[in-house]
Amino acid sequence: MINIVLKKNSSTGLNGSVQVGAGHPTNYNGNVNLSYKTEKINLFTNVGVRFRDFDIREERTQTTLNNSVKSVLYQNNLTNRRDDSYNIYIGGDYYIDPKNTLTGSFYHSTLNINNKIDYNYNFFNVNNTKDSSIYRFEHYKEPKKYNQLELYHVKTFDNKDKKWTTSLQYDFWNDDENQSINQEKIFPVGSPRYNLVTRNIESSNDIFIQSDFVTTLGENGRFETGIRSDLRAIRSDYWAKANGVQLPTYDNKLAYNENLFSAYLQLGNKINKLNYLLGLRAEMSFIGIADRVGTFGNNKEYINLFPTVHLVYNLQKTTDLQLSYSRRINRPEFWQLNPFGGLSDTRNLTIGNPELDPTYTHSFEFALLKKWTKFTLTPSVYYARTKNYFQYVLKQTDEDIFLRTPVNLAYEERYGLELSSTYNPFNWWRLALNFNYYGFKQQGEFEGKQYATDDQTWTTQLNSRMKLPKNLAIESIFSYRGKFQDIQSLNKATYRLNVALSKDIWKEKMTLSLAVNNIFDSLIDRQQLNTPTYQLQSTAYGIGRVVNATVVYRFNRKKGEKDRLPDEN
Repeated sequence: MINIVLKKNSSTGLNGSVQVGAGHPTNYNGNVNLSYKTEKINLFTNVGVRFRDFDIREERTQTTLNNSVKSVLYQNNLTNRRDDSYNIYIGGDYYIDPKNTLTGSFYHSTLNINNKIDYNYNFFNVNNTKDSSIYRFEHYKEPKKYNQLELYHVKTFDNKDKKWTTSLQYDFWNDDENQSINQEKIFPVGSPRYNLVTRNIESSNDIFIQSDFVTTLGENGRFETGIRSDLRAIRSDYWAKANGVQLPTYDNKLAYNENLFSAYLQLGNKINKLNYLLGLRAEMSFIGIADRVGTFGNNKEYINLFPTVHLVYNLQKTTDLQLSYSRRINRPEFWQLNPFGGLSDTRNLTIGNPELDPTYTHSFEFALLKKWTKFTLTPSVYYARTKNYFQYVLKQTDEDIFLRTPVNLAYEERYGLELSSTYNPFNWWRLALNFNYYGFKQQGEFEGKQYATDDQTWTTQLNSRMKLPKNLAIESIFSYRGKFQDIQSLNKATYRLNVALSKDIWKEKMTLSLAVNNIFDSLIDRQQLNTPTYQLQSTAYGIGRVVNATVVYRFNRKKGEKDRLPDEN
């Protein structure tokens, strides 16, 4: 879903910005943003293009015990990803009168993916001697087209804190996923080439209707209420052929319909030193899943209430205590539901689960906020319990075949200590630190097998921003995630450092920037899984070090004024 950023540019007449960028690995992009404003209208548009070309490498080691006989598979995957995209966003505001504004907009984006993937499988026997090698090549092409129409009305009142907004949004998109795969045995002797072709056309039609009203109550009070409808119809029509012969297992069409209707109330006020915010959202959900061959036919209907309580007590002028509670829902994405995820690597398939249910979380947090002249400190403790927690499970279906799918576990408990702080040692230097240490417990059952884990880990992030003379700025971000054990895999620690420099010239009409992300090429995902019958080790190296240079030129627009853009969440 795309939420339109409605910040209005204050300048009348024509204004805008032009941006161009280049990077390594190959990344070229350009963007033009224009706005024309008069007393009655504001017309805006944004046009962008991008081209990327980069490689991703992955290594896997699979050790299998079959009747106490050990065999090892060393697998190497190399993906060359090339994609080009363009987008256009056009719309306008009509100022009906000083208190009524009507906005209409259209957004379109096209992304063309063109991947070439090499898979190398080397099999070793119990004597650690290579007995066979297989080479597999995939050419993957996917044009993705997304469209959005939106109508938005804002009504203001004499009371500047009173506002009524209404929006109607229609989205329609289409993904055409195509795989052409060739596989052959290359050692010790060659074999005839095996050809596999798949196609999956995914599409969706979505309607979102929302209306919100906010006003003040007395001197310090605030009241907000609203309604919303989300109507989604997603389809996935897929098939596969092996050497030109249709595979019945992969010839189906999935229909997923999701209709949500919700309403909420929110009330905030102040009693002496206590500020409170109380909210309640009611939601009706109607979910329908069906397919052409009749494998699935599940309809789900449920009503949920989601309360929110947020309390702030002012101990001193610079010290607050905060206590909050909320109940939340997390719905699975369509790719987690779709039973067809492609046939890239049939030895390591990932598929969705149409029976996956949403998760529900009760969350509690208690925090202290303390401010000094140059320093702020916010320690907090929290606890969350999630029902129907979904997690991916890997199971062995044959000697060398593995299937990965998301399932609902009984629950997850998470508790921890979080510390956030900011420090300004000088007017030109700002530091921000976030540290989070938490424990978690996950437990559940799938296909008669129990899964459980109980572990602790920590994350941290340190931000530094320096504003130097001559409009030069340097910003760096260091982040770290400790190792942890989920219900099956041990996930190794990862870290990365990003640094960016920027300089404003021509009275801030132009900004030059250079960013280097993952400087030490350290963002590597390593996993290890051990069972009595097999062990798996995988290393995903990702895109590696990334360097990007960008030039932005503005005319009739201040640096702090944002471009009018759709915000893709």
